[in-house]
Amino acid sequence: MNPTLSKRLFAKDITGTIAADRPQVDVEWRAGTLVIDEPRFNGGQDLGPDPFTMIVAGLVGCTLTTLRGYIRRKGWEIDEITVHANMVQHQEPFRSIILRTIVPGQAVTDEQGEKLLHIAKNCPAARLLRGEIVLDTVLDTVPNGVR
Repeated sequence: MNPTLSKRLFAKDITGTIAADRPQVDVEWRAGTLVIDEPRFNGGQDLGPDPFTMIVAGLVGCTLTTLRGYIRRKGWEIDEITVHANMVQHQEPFRSIILRTIVPGQAVTDEQGEKLLHIAKNCPAARLLRGEIVLDTVLDTVPNGVR
C-alpha cells in the first residue's frame, strides 16, 4: 500500500487464499473465515456468496445498521426494515447500477420516508461506492510474504 495514503480502515488486512484443487476462496477477516464461491452456472459450487453478492450484501448490511441507529436515536416506532438490492451491468460503456429498495415494516410519514431515504443514500458503504475508489495493487514475489 502506498505509504502516502491515510490510515488503513482495518487493523488487520482482509486476506484471501485459493488453492489449486478447489475453486472457492477462503477469506480471513477480523473475526473468522468466510467462503466466497461462484454460482454453479459460473463453474463454482455455490458454497458461499460470489464477489458481487458480497459487495451488494455489504451495502445492504450498512444501510440497515445505519437506518436502525438513526431510527433508535429518533425514537421512531419502526420495528422492522427490509432492504432489497440487486445489480445491473451494462457492458458498453461499462457501468454498474445498484438498485436498492427500502421497505419499513410500518407506515411512515412522508417526512420520515424522506429522512430514511437520505440516511440510506448516505450510509458509509453507499458513500464509499459513490466516491472515487483507487485500487493500489502490487505484486509481492516472495511466497507468503516471508522475507
